[in-house]
Amino acid sequence: MAAVRVYRDGIRVYNYGEPTDDWLGLDMRRVNTPTRSISRNIIIGAVNLRLDSSQSLVEKTNREGFVEDDGLSRLKDIVLGALMTLEVERQKDKETIRRLTGKASDIEAEKIRRPLEELRRAVRREGLEDKLFKYIDKIEIDYEDMQRTLLHAGMAGINLGVVFHEVERGVKTLHRAIQAGENRQTVEEQSEGLMSLLDGFATILRRDDGAVNSAKKVIDRARRNNSLRFGHHRVRFEAPILEGALGDFEAQMSFGLVVGAVGNLIDNALYWVRVRWPDVPAKGLPTPRKIYAGITNELEEGPAIIIADNGPGLIDSPDRVVSPFYTRRPGGMGLGLYYVNMVMQLTGGSLRFLEPNEIELPDGYDGTIAALIFKEKR
Repeated sequence: MAAVRVYRDGIRVYNYGEPTDDWLGLDMRRVNTPTRSISRNIIIGAVNLRLDSSQSLVEKTNREGFVEDDGLSRLKDIVLGALMTLEVERQKDKETIRRLTGKASDIEAEKIRRPLEELRRAVRREGLEDKLFKYIDKIEIDYEDMQRTLLHAGMAGINLGVVFHEVERGVKTLHRAIQAGENRQTVEEQSEGLMSLLDGFATILRRDDGAVNSAKKVIDRARRNNSLRFGHHRVRFEAPILEGALGDFEAQMSFGLVVGAVGNLIDNALYWVRVRWPDVPAKGLPTPRKIYAGITNELEEGPAIIIADNGPGLIDSPDRVVSPFYTRRPGGMGLGLYYVNMVMQLTGGSLRFLEPNEIELPDGYDGTIAALIFKEKR
């Protein structure tokens, strides 16, 4: 019988794993992401618990599972986290099998640029450049404009959930501060943080294709957009460029899209530093969680905005993590890094993940180091 059962001290806990029970919600996950998630009818598994180390799991009086509380929620998160790792590895194996059997679908190869190049070569062979090249160029321009439009919408959608969540949290924090009689300066700072968050989201929505902007301005806006989150998650954000450090560069970019791209990198970093450093230190003690934002001119391809963290670092290859719908984050959509990569391609630059000693960074940033590489303003 396919399902995931639960045992404690060798004794089965019912009704987990019964045909009518889907305690992990696997079937609904499968409906939402059918090519990635595993449903309960194709898995056989067991969770083995010890009573002395699972005291927070309290069995119901009718002996039909555990009481629905924080203990059970944590158990579900742990099991789903382990299962998600299995799903990721399974997906990689499926793609390898497709490649070996000639059934792989290369998303990059299906883009319009390769067919257009083939069309241009055919036109040259027939000597029809004067008549047809202008139409081919128009198709390419319209396609890239459509990409930008969809990218704006997609980036807005990805950031929208974060904005709603942070605004809700910010309003509650502000309300508590007022009720507790906090001093006026504290209340004003929290109010300004909320306004910055909303202003930042408006920036992401605004179209400004082709304008020249500075890296410092991008980093400053990204910091403002995430300032409430840094405080809530006890993450130390370091950006020497915003504290008077020398160095900056200007490049032609869509400011809103690039701010959204940096925001996605910061969002990833916020999650993974919490994975590596799950325990929050007591108030007043330094936090081990760190995120760095800055620039570098050490790369051959051009100047770059750098977002680094001290999380666990990348497990998968860069090509894989930027593919759509690929993620190791529980509940993640797998679109964040895909959008970042697309933004940089449309900007004429690139996204690259660096090795820890490839550029000069402050001490301790041994996790993921992402570089948004630009063509400098001429």
